[in-house]
Amino acid sequence: NFTRSMSKVCEKIKLKRESQNYQLKLEKEIKEQTKELEHKLHFDESTGLYNHYSFVENIKNLDTPVVMIIDINKFKVINEIYGVANGTLVLQKFSSFLLQFIENKSYTLYRVSGDEFTLLDVTSIEGSQKYENDIISLHKSMEEFNVSLGDDSVSLEVTIGISVSQHHAFECAKVALDFAKLYKKPYEMYTSAIDKRKEEENILLWRATCRLPKKWII
Repeated sequence: NFTRSMSKVCEKIKLKRESQNYQLKLEKEIKEQTKELEHKLHFDESTGLYNHYSFVENIKNLDTPVVMIIDINKFKVINEIYGVANGTLVLQKFSSFLLQFIENKSYTLYRVSGDEFTLLDVTSIEGSQKYENDIISLHKSMEEFNVSLGDDSVSLEVTIGISVSQHHAFECAKVALDFAKLYKKPYEMYTSAIDKRKEEENILLWRATCRLPKKWII
């Protein structure tokens, strides 16, 4: 009876240890999976940069940050000619170039969409001249940037929209970017003079009020 009792005790101890080991293993796996999911949530898989979600999370509590949107001109052409894999390589090389450019500067770099990158600066600096100088310097540096794809050397051109000391900074930078692309300018800084959103809203409101026939709507 004693031997049988001891055997049962040993069996219980063994089962308890196995259960504890399983629990520890399970907790470790959960932590690793959570860490992996957190990384995927905040970082772009192709470039390793902070992604759009991170940008939104970081900017939503800021009042008037500085936002630069950097758009690669005609990037789709690179994908069409050299393939998506080489297009991804170009994005990776360009990401490294931008990281090197902002080294020792107060910007944080994000990839917010396929061919758009964003620089966010929360440092309070009076005036916009510093940022214009940075944009000019970036364009100058890009003259030396190229990526070797087989026998070809691919260079890039970018268009930049920037918002300084504005509420809804990303939307304002987007307005500036669209304005620059429309008028084929290397960059544009947001001002209310180039913002046609209110004017477009008024036109839509007027059309809705007047209930114009569809054939009259331009």
